[in-house]
Amino acid sequence: MLKYLLFYPMPKPFIILIDDDKPLINSLILQIKSLIHNNYTIEATQTIPEARNLIRQLIENQQPIHLIIADWLLSGTERINDLLVEIHSQLPEVPIIILSGFADTTVINDLSQRAGINYFIQKPYEETDLVEKINKLLK
Repeated sequence: MLKYLLFYPMPKPFIILIDDDKPLINSLILQIKSLIHNNYTIEATQTIPEARNLIRQLIENQQPIHLIIADWLLSGTERINDLLVEIHSQLPEVPIIILSGFADTTVINDLSQRAGINYFIQKPYEETDLVEKINKLLK
């Protein structure tokens, strides 16, 4: 009897971007695409509810998430702290990079411990710095 093995392609892992600055998102997508050689799917959201919904759907569908890059302060006053703590409790292995032009080191240090933040990058940032950190986390 001849048996056939079926191979289904593995889904590409996701990189999630969370930032309310559309030009910055577009720039990040271009920077990341130059690194990843079509090995990842990049999804961008501009609000915390959108991000929460996207991540919930990916988890439910068992889609792998390999990196989250998020702005710390969205829409003027909306901080992403609670969402990042939720993500870390559900997906502790997923690395997180925070980008922000606003830095309260006490808050950032606390968040880093509670949400497993791998890197905090101050805006404006050097592209080479971000690229280096993404490369380290995706290897």
